[in-house]
Amino acid sequence: MFSSAKKGIRRWLARPSPGHDEDRTVGAGTRFVIFGQGRTGSSLLRSLLNSHPAVRCEGEILADPVEDPVAFVERLAATSTKPVFGFKVKIYQLTDAQQTDPRAFLDELRKRSYRIVYLRRNNLLRHAISNEFAEARSSYHDRSEGPRPSLTIDPQKLIGVMQRRRAHLDREAAILTDFEHVMVEYESDLLHPGRHQPTADRLFAYLGLGSAPVGTDLSRSVSGSLADRIANYDDLAAALTGTEFGVFLSDPAYG
Repeated sequence: MFSSAKKGIRRWLARPSPGHDEDRTVGAGTRFVIFGQGRTGSSLLRSLLNSHPAVRCEGEILADPVEDPVAFVERLAATSTKPVFGFKVKIYQLTDAQQTDPRAFLDELRKRSYRIVYLRRNNLLRHAISNEFAEARSSYHDRSEGPRPSLTIDPQKLIGVMQRRRAHLDREAAILTDFEHVMVEYESDLLHPGRHQPTADRLFAYLGLGSAPVGTDLSRSVSGSLADRIANYDDLAAALTGTEFGVFLSDPAYG
């Protein structure tokens, strides 16, 4: 959630500037967007990228409606004192909050030389469960240590969430066939700390930067065996077995 102060700044930035030319790229340097759904590791990725002294990566600056999303992003980019500026956006923030077509939005950014980083999570079950835990603790960023509590989950509700997540993935894939982009997959690129530096270096190179050491204070909210974290795991497993989502019950990527 954004604070009232941040919302005030965003409203101020959203105002059209007198004499502003909306068709030109504002400022110099490299621009990028992290495009993907929530609970895919976007906060982790942002923290890794911000470890580089040349990068300023904002969060979900389009979570609330603005008059002109592209112009808003450009004005915020113009305030950056670092040569590389980026931000995160979810497909449903574009369709719902901004009431704009994601393909048209990305095309406008491409015209302004923005580079696209596509972030996705393959295990739909872990994806949906991560969201359940975030809602239960009323926080989407986990910096806690020690044991986490278990949670009882409604299997049918979870299936509905996975179906919506899959629909978003299908639409994202269709949109991105039109755009050059770099893909980051949560399981192979972010899940294990040993992959953080190589993943960041690959993106730094994509952004025209050299390597820089990266780190984060974020931790996984749902790690280890699901049977240890889901109080009614047997009921959940029974509901998923035989469905298209049953394959996600056992995923070697998560150990």
